[in-house]
Amino acid sequence: MLRGKEDAVLIDFGIAKQYTFDGQQLTTTPTGLTRGYAPLEQYYENGVAVFTPATDVYSLGATMYYILTGCRPPEAQDVAERGLPPLPESVSQRTQQAIIAAMQPLLKSRLQSVLDFLSWQAVENLNSAAEIQSMRYVIEQLISQKAYKEAYNRCVDCLNRGVDLNYAQEKCSFLLPIIKKKTARRDQFMYLIAFLILILMFIISIIINVN
Repeated sequence: MLRGKEDAVLIDFGIAKQYTFDGQQLTTTPTGLTRGYAPLEQYYENGVAVFTPATDVYSLGATMYYILTGCRPPEAQDVAERGLPPLPESVSQRTQQAIIAAMQPLLKSRLQSVLDFLSWQAVENLNSAAEIQSMRYVIEQLISQKAYKEAYNRCVDCLNRGVDLNYAQEKCSFLLPIIKKKTARRDQFMYLIAFLILILMFIISIIINVN
């Protein structure tokens, strides 16, 4: 869009396109929502027809995420369930906090205007939000990798520090029976190995005495 006679302004990243050096188009302009950049409320029925400043705040945070990581942001449903994947360590803590605040899945939990985003009005409440999002992502990743003991230790650490207590208690209750079962199996296996070693030593001693 043109503003006045000189300034060209991109008002919607959805109309932006990528091209190769020889002019071939790499992206198209889809109708409806853009996955990874659309907030959760736009996935509901007729959600695309309703826009608020907070909708654009989410898309702005998602665009910053893409610029800083080079990866398309996860879809809003994944952010709601697993949290936002950690950004590179080179990204300042304040920038990370701002993106997390902008990409809150629930509309009421998100920064409500670009003015809020620019003035960091919610920065005092972002440290806990950033920590919780990152912690949940790490725990879910450990569980998916079947690293149950490490995931459990992370949950216990959250309980000790009073961070996200309901989530930590829920995951501890889920993980503890799994760890106990794995520990029991490991103990049984060790007992079996020890028993086999004793039998082997007994057989060897018999052979030596016979000879």
